Amino acid sequence: MVQPQPGNQISRNQQSNQIAIRDLQKKVIEPQKEFIAAAMPKHMQGDVLDWLAAASLVIRNDPKLVSLALNDPLQLTVMLQKSARYGLTPGTDEIYFVPRGREIVADIGYKGWVELIRRAGYAKNIHRIAVRDGDKFEYVEGVDESPKYMRAPDEERGQLVKAVAWVEYNDLAGGGISPVVQVGKDRIQAAMDASQTARSKFSPWQKYPEKMWLKTALRELAGVVEWSAEERRTTALAAIRERRELELEAMRSETERMQAEVAMMEAKARLLELQAQSSIEASQD
Repeated sequence: MVQPQPGNQISRNQQSNQIAIRDLQKKVIEPQKEFIAAAMPKHMQGDVLDWLAAASLVIRNDPKLVSLALNDPLQLTVMLQKSARYGLTPGTDEIYFVPRGREIVADIGYKGWVELIRRAGYAKNIHRIAVRDGDKFEYVEGVDESPKYMRAPDEERGQLVKAVAWVEYNDLAGGGISPVVQVGKDRIQAAMDASQTARSKFSPWQKYPEKMWLKTALRELAGVVEWSAEERRTTALAAIRERRELELEAMRSETERMQAEVAMMEAKARLLELQAQSSIEASQD
């Protein structure tokens, strides 16, 4: 009896997994298009296919996510609909899909919180800084108009000390700044203790600590300022409307072109009929 070779077994497993992933895409993810579009912010509903493509790529490229999704497709659809409500791009620093135990969790990244705060329409600038030993940071609430920060040369910077975040308001909001959020080592430690995977060498806490410190500060900032999944920035709304108008104009032009072609074909067909009728009448004469 011929024993299967290990390499052949791996190849068969890979092929089986690829088939399962394709089935997951066609039978689970793609049928959710309308529900996901309905869940998305209004200004992004026209981009649902791009969003789904990005989400699918993230899942396919992570074996743990694939395994969890195949074992519980319903959980995947619920997670996709929930994460779509934010209108953030999967696979970027805006939002991550994270395997956590037997669940897939959508985790908003630091750039995601920046985008959500910016969409509310009142932020001129969203400041976020990671302060290290050697840097200079000064701010006394009620005394200083805004924080003062001076970054030390790279070779003189030491360990992370704290992350700071605040909003500088635009004229529509009356100017000024928001409360200044400062998270130090104790708060960061609490956030890491709350994470099930913070100690893993694969955890973003270990691979990208500065991003995680900034994310923690921005997440707390989002608790004291307004944020929105819907787009409220007037300039961005104008750009979105302009893009939609251009798309509609292109569709109208294409429709007119097709109607002209149909009319031309009908005219040619009518001309052929008249020529045929004329030939028949001529032959009868």
